Amino acid sequence: MGYKIIGSADPKFLAATDILIGDMSNINYEFLIFDRPVILLANKWLQNHFPDIGIKTNLKGLENAILRSIENPEEYSENR
Repeated sequence: MGYKIIGSADPKFLAATDILIGDMSNINYEFLIFDRPVILLANKWLQNHFPDIGIKTNLKGLENAILRSIENPEEYSENR
């Protein structure tokens, strides 16, 4: 399975995105309309204060978060 990293918030790219990996950014909220997995690269503050719209992790846990999002894309759907 191939993948492509896209570094743009252009709506045409968001619509084609299966999983959004980001930090505390407005793009997270724009992506919610698609109800697809969000992975947040989170520091301690974000872990405790940011809404639970997706998996919160650090770089060490990123691979597991991606696999988890692929296996269970509906995990945070109700919160999104």
